[in-house]
Amino acid sequence: MTLGGVETDPKTGVIKTAKAWLISYQLKQQTPLLNALSNTFETTMGQRIWRKETPTSLLNVYFFHSNTFEEELDEGNKRITPRFILTFIVVISFSILGTITLKRKGSVVVIDWVTSKPYLAWSGVMATLLAIISAVGLGLHLGILFIDMVTVMPFLIISIGIDDMFLILAAWRSTDREAPVVDRIETAMQHAGVSVTMTSATDALSFFIGAMAPLPAVTPFCLYSAYAICFTYLYTMTLFLAIVALQAKLGHFARMFTVGSRPKKPKPSFSDLTLTNIIAKIVVDEEPVDKRPWYQRFFEDEFAPILNRPLVQLLAVLVLIAYLVISILGLRQLKVGFNLKDIVLLDSPARGFLDLSSEYFSDDYSKVDIAVNNPPNMANPIEREAFMRALEAMESTLCSSGRNSTDFWFFGYKKYFDRLGFGGSWQATLEDEAEFNQNLRPFLLADDNYGHDVLFGPNKTIGGEGNITVFRLSTKITGVDSNNKIMACTAAMRGAADAFSQYNLTTYTPMWNLADQFDIMLPQTLQNVIIDLVCMFFISLLLIPHPLCAVVVVLSIMSVHVGVLGLMTWWNVNLDATSMITLAMSVGFSVDFAAHITYAYTITAEGKNGRASPDERVIGALGDLGWPLVQGASATLLGVGVLGTINSFIVRTVFKTIMLVIVLGVVHALIFLPVAMSLVHQAIRCIRKCRRKGRTVHIADIKNVNNNLPQAVKPS
Repeated sequence: MTLGGVETDPKTGVIKTAKAWLISYQLKQQTPLLNALSNTFETTMGQRIWRKETPTSLLNVYFFHSNTFEEELDEGNKRITPRFILTFIVVISFSILGTITLKRKGSVVVIDWVTSKPYLAWSGVMATLLAIISAVGLGLHLGILFIDMVTVMPFLIISIGIDDMFLILAAWRSTDREAPVVDRIETAMQHAGVSVTMTSATDALSFFIGAMAPLPAVTPFCLYSAYAICFTYLYTMTLFLAIVALQAKLGHFARMFTVGSRPKKPKPSFSDLTLTNIIAKIVVDEEPVDKRPWYQRFFEDEFAPILNRPLVQLLAVLVLIAYLVISILGLRQLKVGFNLKDIVLLDSPARGFLDLSSEYFSDDYSKVDIAVNNPPNMANPIEREAFMRALEAMESTLCSSGRNSTDFWFFGYKKYFDRLGFGGSWQATLEDEAEFNQNLRPFLLADDNYGHDVLFGPNKTIGGEGNITVFRLSTKITGVDSNNKIMACTAAMRGAADAFSQYNLTTYTPMWNLADQFDIMLPQTLQNVIIDLVCMFFISLLLIPHPLCAVVVVLSIMSVHVGVLGLMTWWNVNLDATSMITLAMSVGFSVDFAAHITYAYTITAEGKNGRASPDERVIGALGDLGWPLVQGASATLLGVGVLGTINSFIVRTVFKTIMLVIVLGVVHALIFLPVAMSLVHQAIRCIRKCRRKGRTVHIADIKNVNNNLPQAVKPS
């Protein structure tokens, strides 16, 4: 078990070469001093190996110890912190650029400083940063553990805050600049307030639901994120909105002070009032001036009309079907769990150790500790034999290494007697309960390996010792080199322990932590998704004035979820605690995109000929929110894009899943949702026309719809 990749001489059996040498140090931790010394030894040894301070350059030295995972996560945090500063700078720059509008002055394109508000972008980002600080402070005040995953939270929250900022600014720009500030705020928040409120509520609710998962790595992250979203909403609707109102009032006062300096237009003289001049003036004055910004013209005049074409809508439906098929195929191959080495940084010596261990020491044993909480009287032959049968059952499981691998103080007790040279006295001791108890204490004092394996109670018995209240032992398992084998071994060992419930056996090994996560990961994820969908439906039904829109939002969330889970498989991402956290976020993000477009489609009620048609609603919704959605998604991708540069499996998993959520959410919001709502709207209008004609459309009539509909309705 210490040499790997061994080649021996076929004749003599003598070792010729070996490719790996495993050296193990068993460190004491019985007292605070020993624990501190052991931790210092581990840390110092690891640091020297990391810095390649080894005695010789002929050896590649790697290491792994009990605190490796904690140290690796700490190292990952140290790499994340500088990235957040970079992200903050990039996002602020992007936000400032997103609030600047351009205009053409002659043949030159210049910045329109009247409509450009770069300091509002700065204010929105600072309000979000203040929300992050407030959330961390509240969580620490409430005693919530600040785990390593929480360091990823600021990258997400700053993106959510900027998304809300872009929505409010887009609604603000669409108001009448000559109207009073109070009226402008009221008009802007009639459109943006509902969307921001609904998305913030759904985002926070998604994280609060995720916090109910019985996983220590998930709960703190979700709580800190939920608090941050609540603070972001609070500061956006108060602090940021107040700054918007103040800058509008300042601009209004500035215009009042400068209006007197403008030259007055001369009154027309009598000679100007000729018929030709009057007609020319009327024609010129009636020429429409398109004051829409370029992005609104693009979505209303270019993108939306293309999306309203029947052929394009058919193509969008076919693409949606293909996307769902590919996602479902990936969903059927979804892998649950992760390898322990994925926690370790890719350039860490600890990862090299784990790689070599799996290659050269694949049959290495892992120890399982067994606590006997209701122990038998081992001095009693009947009780002892009954317990031995329970131990034999645990040593006979599919992953057990058998009796030779069991480390039990009772077996050490026998070796203790054999070393003393008493001959047959061991058998006599087994038959004499008083002698068994009398010699047990000296043995435990003499053997440091078992001195802490037996605990005595206060009641005195023969020999002056108390009754044994609990004892422990360990056995070794093998063949647990995959997630499925770990789960099978866990079930087998726990099943054997449950079969002898009279002893109240407890088994533990660090692999059990993984097995427990693997066991509840998929059911817990499905449970969270179902709860999320139900909650999102009622929130959408409450805030969007149309029941059908609530159904569309839920269907969009389901589609994004299926896509994220399915495409994760094709991108080599398993369902683990990290991806489960980001799946909790996917509900909120997908609701953001769906709710914005759905609400905008619903409130677009007026068209050229009265009530807006489906095509006009698509144009209105995309014209109002197409560019803010692109801005918000771009800000999110910039915010988390830096995570892709960090050489950490956990961080890259977050990056990959959020990338999937954002891209799928934007595609659904800008393409699939408008097409779906337009088609459904057209179908409803067709059915209503048929009913007004005195005919009801039934399912059976669909095949012959062209023959059954009245001639006037056939074009629809």
